Amino acid sequence: MSTTTLCIIVPFVITAVCGFIACLLAKRWDEGNTTFDWSAILIAFGWWVSVSIRVLSPDWFSIWPADAWKMIVLPMLVSVVLLSSQARSKHRSTPGLWALVGMIAVGAAALAMPSGEGWEDTLPLHRTWAAAIAISVIGNSWSLDRMSQRGADRWLLLVVLAGLGCAAIVGAASFASLVECCVAAIVATVVLSVFAAWGKLPAPSAIIFPSALFSACMIASGRFFSYAEIPALAYGIALASPSLIAFSDLLVAKQSVVVRIVFAALTASVIVAGLGYRFLVV
Repeated sequence: MSTTTLCIIVPFVITAVCGFIACLLAKRWDEGNTTFDWSAILIAFGWWVSVSIRVLSPDWFSIWPADAWKMIVLPMLVSVVLLSSQARSKHRSTPGLWALVGMIAVGAAALAMPSGEGWEDTLPLHRTWAAAIAISVIGNSWSLDRMSQRGADRWLLLVVLAGLGCAAIVGAASFASLVECCVAAIVATVVLSVFAAWGKLPAPSAIIFPSALFSACMIASGRFFSYAEIPALAYGIALASPSLIAFSDLLVAKQSVVVRIVFAALTASVIVAGLGYRFLVV
């Protein structure tokens, strides 16, 4: 498939179809009052498929991809299956749930570390970056979850987009394939954000966990493929961008929705513009 097909057309079609079906399933979920939210699972699974098709290209039939960063599709799938069904629960912040998030984050961090011939000089970075990925995933997941429970579901995915944008910037400064994967994730998220803004998407927060895993691992991979002297603070801001935006929203949580959206948009713009300048211009 061409780059345009993998990065734009495929994610658009898959997430649009899954989003539409999820909207139909949501009504039945509400009427039946079941404990397993199939609409949330479908949203997250569609997002995962859209991204994974590009990530695994052209190694779709490889049992174990040669590139470590491609292994992120496995913990993302685990998060979709085990965590996304809780997307519409009012009691998501349970110790058991966040312990599971932590274990998946640690597993993703371990898989994302490049090793083998040619990567020996990066071994001293592994412990630091594995910890950074785990902290980023847990922190961003928790921050976005709290935003969701503060009534931000209709524009929550715009914050997710900002995090993906930061990952794309880091990738653009290092490795083209990383950027293409981020573009696929951005397209898939844009489609779902339209459904969410329309008020029809039942569980926008369903992609919180897989998107947090994806963004953190793409940023870490960008670091390993880059030889530029970029300050650690810049990578730290990229890793924590959704949490920073969520914190800015907390400052105006009692204000109107319009004020909250504008405040979050300004914070996201400053972060993305600053990282773009640091990674791509300086």
